Amino acid sequence: MSLREYGKAIWDMLVANAALVFLCLVSLIGIFVVWRPFEPTIQPTEDDIATAWNESIGRLGITPVYPPTEDLSVGDVWAYIAEIDEGATGRSFDSRPLLGKAVRIGHIDQRGLILASARQPTFAETTEPIAPSKMWRQNRWEADRPADVATDRIPLSITAFPGVTINHQSRSTAQAGAGSTWFGAQRQSDQQEQIIIKSAETYGIQSIAAISILNDWCAKQKELCQDDVVRKILSFTVGDLVLQTTGTPKKYRYRIGVQFVTRVFLMRQIEHRYSNAVARGAALQAGTAKAEAPPVAPTDDAPGGPINGVVQGLAPNAGDGSRLSRISADGFTMSLTETFQRPVAFGYRNVTISLKPSVPEITPCDQPCTR
Repeated sequence: MSLREYGKAIWDMLVANAALVFLCLVSLIGIFVVWRPFEPTIQPTEDDIATAWNESIGRLGITPVYPPTEDLSVGDVWAYIAEIDEGATGRSFDSRPLLGKAVRIGHIDQRGLILASARQPTFAETTEPIAPSKMWRQNRWEADRPADVATDRIPLSITAFPGVTINHQSRSTAQAGAGSTWFGAQRQSDQQEQIIIKSAETYGIQSIAAISILNDWCAKQKELCQDDVVRKILSFTVGDLVLQTTGTPKKYRYRIGVQFVTRVFLMRQIEHRYSNAVARGAALQAGTAKAEAPPVAPTDDAPGGPINGVVQGLAPNAGDGSRLSRISADGFTMSLTETFQRPVAFGYRNVTISLKPSVPEITPCDQPCTR
């Protein structure tokens, strides 16, 4: 058979099976565009790790601190970057590391108010049940303050956060076949997040009092509550990000705010785990007999994670022929299980004021420059 005749035979076969060929092409496009079996996973950056931590702690309903630190206390005043919708891009500020996008500009001593708040009733400690008693008897009276404890020492109050476990799994499979040839691709992801804070404590002041305190502080420390001054201070730690402008006339892309920490949440022990695993693969099989559809990956968790699910989903079929396959997996795991020597802050609450934006300085080349 000549090359021309061979080509005509192939063309006639394609025309005769036009619908099947079209379906195969659509399937292949879906495989490579939607499932992306060969796409590499982007390696996590420092910001990704901080973001994963902050989003996890943020689910507890408090503002997160990354990294957890002793060096955060009630009365701290922070200048921070607050993104606005107009012209702003990227993730919200709350999902970014506070200590990387903010700078402490002052501290207002609140020991008096903290001690006043600490004079709330404290009740007796829980006793262990006495076996085999069916009644768990407890002391129902308010506890006496120990006589040997100084009245100027700040006590911590017990607080509790529920354990949070989040699981998210997804599987995508595509197959295309004609005659004895089969092509398939599969992508599987498994994301898991778990937070358990076994021992949490807190101290702080009332927010209503903090509003007046912050306003009085700004009235005395006027420069530290002015946008141009605070923006300049932030530029030394954040960089040019805080000086970006947009629009005509020019205005700053990001607004600046001042936070006053009113309550700090401390932990002595934590179990935190965040993992994100992705497996993908594709297989091409040609044989002397029509290939059967590959087995579908089980819906439950396969031992070994997503990679095993993809391997099973693209398993070869019995029979003679040839097979070409590629399977890859990427994963990112962040884990912190530790008991600390002293309590560290992992979150806080605050009152905030937004600073009136200043007008950006006009540099020579903000206007038409001539050379």
